Amino acid sequence: MKRASPAFLAVLVVLCLPVYAKITIAPYIQDPAADAMTIMWESDTEEEAHVTISGVNMPSRKVEAAAPDAVTFGDQKRYIYSVRLEKLAPGTRYDYFVQAGGHRSKKSFFRTFPEKTDKFTFIVYGDSRTHPADHRKLASSFEKHSPAFILHTGDMVSNGADYPQWSEQFFGPLEDIIDHIPIFGARGNHEGPAKNMDRLLSPPDGKFQYSFDYGNAHFTCLGLQDGPEQVQWAEKDFASDNSRWRFVFYHYPNFNIGGHATTWAQKTFVPLFRKYNVDFALSGHSHIYERFHPLAPFEDAQAHPVTYIVTGGGGAPLYGIDDHPCLAKTLREHHFLVFNIDGDSLKMEAYSDQNELIDSLSLTKKDGKYQEKYLASVMPEELVILHNALK
Repeated sequence: MKRASPAFLAVLVVLCLPVYAKITIAPYIQDPAADAMTIMWESDTEEEAHVTISGVNMPSRKVEAAAPDAVTFGDQKRYIYSVRLEKLAPGTRYDYFVQAGGHRSKKSFFRTFPEKTDKFTFIVYGDSRTHPADHRKLASSFEKHSPAFILHTGDMVSNGADYPQWSEQFFGPLEDIIDHIPIFGARGNHEGPAKNMDRLLSPPDGKFQYSFDYGNAHFTCLGLQDGPEQVQWAEKDFASDNSRWRFVFYHYPNFNIGGHATTWAQKTFVPLFRKYNVDFALSGHSHIYERFHPLAPFEDAQAHPVTYIVTGGGGAPLYGIDDHPCLAKTLREHHFLVFNIDGDSLKMEAYSDQNELIDSLSLTKKDGKYQEKYLASVMPEELVILHNALK
């Protein structure tokens, strides 16, 4: 009897070994709340999976994952898992890891939202698509500012319909950040039909026009449309809130001088921002930094002024800038924003990809009103509108 060759035996051994799932997108956290958190990840194999969670005064427990969402691209297949952890304590740290078949993720942690706080920090940036190395360089500084969460103003990838780009351009550069710091995303035009975005991210209420509260602030994320249905939803959201600080984040700017010079929703959402005392309107799309002086209509001296910031410097190719009297600061740099809130005081700082301070703004309210110095800097919206009309 002829003996099998060593090479043949080696192949036979490999074929007989069990095939374990490989976690292809590391676990990340979504849809945070005071009593719940969602853990998501991607695997290359469909197998039984679970999340093991433990915390102070809570013994280790396993939460099984439901059947994953299967995605096919080319000759490959991926499986997106999601586990909702519930009945958690507010403002509490929990440790967790994922077990997918024979593969276990690294141990990480998260904190549930506190029931009440007047002091916290969050980060805002956008348009991180196209160049993962530039995105990573910027994101590597996030941890230094100890944010409670991150807001993204859209265009996370170059082509949202190209599934592999999500791993390369978005999840890869953020892998060791969003495993423990939640990120809230707005839909950008480059997300395309957004089927993949809907699969991979889990916003509050399951839609990319949503809102949430943190401490003494309210955050509203708008979609790409400003039709009657979207405007009605936004007005209902604004009207139901009485937070001390109000932020809106979305993709297309309402006021924008450089880059695309976008003038989106000036007749629909902008009046609502004034009516419901929005403090900051944060957008992306133009790959630059623009902070406007607070804007209000010249014809209405009593109108609430809104501070508009275009933050589209998350890693995408940078655009050209133009100066304008209504701009407090404009820069052609990759950057991110850090907001620090402490009761009635707010400080916004913009940082470069070297983590160098490039702009700052301090703002204080008393009895819900801005200080006189800030009100003295208000500029008329009409100047920006006229500038764009003549371009």
